Amino acid sequence: MKNHFAALLLHVFFILLINNVRAQTNVADNNAAVSLASNAIFFVPGIVQISGAANILNNGNFYVGGDFTNNGGGLKAAGTGTVIFNGSANQDINGTNPTVFFDVIKSTNNSVIIALDETINNKLTLLIIKLITPIHIMKRMHP
Repeated sequence: MKNHFAALLLHVFFILLINNVRAQTNVADNNAAVSLASNAIFFVPGIVQISGAANILNNGNFYVGGDFTNNGGGLKAAGTGTVIFNGSANQDINGTNPTVFFDVIKSTNNSVIIALDETINNKLTLLIIKLITPIHIMKRMHP
């Protein structure tokens, strides 16, 4: 009887653990330096929030399904990766600091709304898009 109870308890623990991992859809980077290697894929189905001294060196493919908020160091300009905005609803690029992107792809049929002047150093790919910039500028810089 003890063995069955322990096995049942262990099974319930793993089910709760798996469900908890699946429920974590947002990423908050507070004061950490994150590096995505070339050809790496990082998928965030929800919100990305960068705060404090945090920064991300993106040399891979960074999928963002929600808003992108930069209240920290943002994306390191040395990164040569792609940020793919693939949310099913409108997505905001906002925060207290502007972000320098290398390549940006918007792959779904909704809007990206920017709240600051933003920079794309290489390529902007709009598959099906409405780019809303009420008073801010999205610059594409020539490499």
